[in-house]
Amino acid sequence: MVWPHENTYFTDEQGQQQLRKQCSTASIGCVACKQRLAEEIEQIVEPFRTRKQQLTEEQILDTLQQGAQKARLSAQKVLQEVRNAIGILMV
Repeated sequence: MVWPHENTYFTDEQGQQQLRKQCSTASIGCVACKQRLAEEIEQIVEPFRTRKQQLTEEQILDTLQQGAQKARLSAQKVLQEVRNAIGILMV
């Protein structure tokens, strides 16, 4: 059932109410309902897809490397706090 998720994907109130009514009274078939959902999701995803197409492989790899470095630093900090808390000394 798609209509329980109408608040997530259908942003206009009128569209939500219409879908809820059509779905609960079976005046719209499941395939048609799912097609409408797919169209709404496509509109949400399109800006991300467009942005992805604009990025070069080098930009993507640089971003991933920067994220990995931040994650390593954060993990090191947390691990040090854990070691201190349980009394493990690293030499």
